[in-house]
Amino acid sequence: MNLFGYWSPFGRFTRLQWWRFQIWAMFGIILVVFASINIANDTLRVGFVVLAVAIFLLTWMIVGLKRLHDRNKSAWWLALFYAVPFLLDASAY
Repeated sequence: MNLFGYWSPFGRFTRLQWWRFQIWAMFGIILVVFASINIANDTLRVGFVVLAVAIFLLTWMIVGLKRLHDRNKSAWWLALFYAVPFLLDASAY
């Protein structure tokens, strides 16, 4: 699978591809953390981290959507996986 296959909501995702994506995503997050430490300008650092998080979240959602599709589940389960923990965390404060 090429790199752009991760950003396309069409197609299928095997378990191996899913785990491979998870491992590379963790390396990407570690790289973003170390790269953001070395940015001296706070505004640039925040912009860089926000952009990286947006890219990671979008990619994770698309990969999750593909994996749920492979298991014959609706994409609404993805909303449940992301929305419920967020709402429970927000209600704690």
